[in-house]
Amino acid sequence: MLSPNHIFRVAGDSKLVLGDQYKPDDGGAGTIENVIFTNNLFLKNDNWPKEALIQPTEKIIGNVQFLNKGGNDIKDYTPTHKELVQDKGISISKIEGDAKGLYLDFEIKEDLLGNLIKGRPDMGAIELD
Repeated sequence: MLSPNHIFRVAGDSKLVLGDQYKPDDGGAGTIENVIFTNNLFLKNDNWPKEALIQPTEKIIGNVQFLNKGGNDIKDYTPTHKELVQDKGISISKIEGDAKGLYLDFEIKEDLLGNLIKGRPDMGAIELD
């Protein structure tokens, strides 16, 4: 599983929740294999629960200042703090031992809104001008 270049904006405390989201392993400490969770942006340094089996690496901390935080349109979540996100994404490659790769290919040509990706990808789902 690959998970780079995402923006996680959690304003309050972040914690694991019993139920569908969190099922502890009764046999002791668990591990998750074949996961790359790197180069993601968080609002605060402590936004990811330390108890989660997947831990971020090479994280970026900062406020992307969405255009209209709380809005109902995808464009409302366009980052306006360009220096924090523009061209800060990393290229995605296969995980070692993965024979299949991604369904849609590793090189994404367009963002969520259909904008062409220019140069390195931006952080998040929207490519900035």
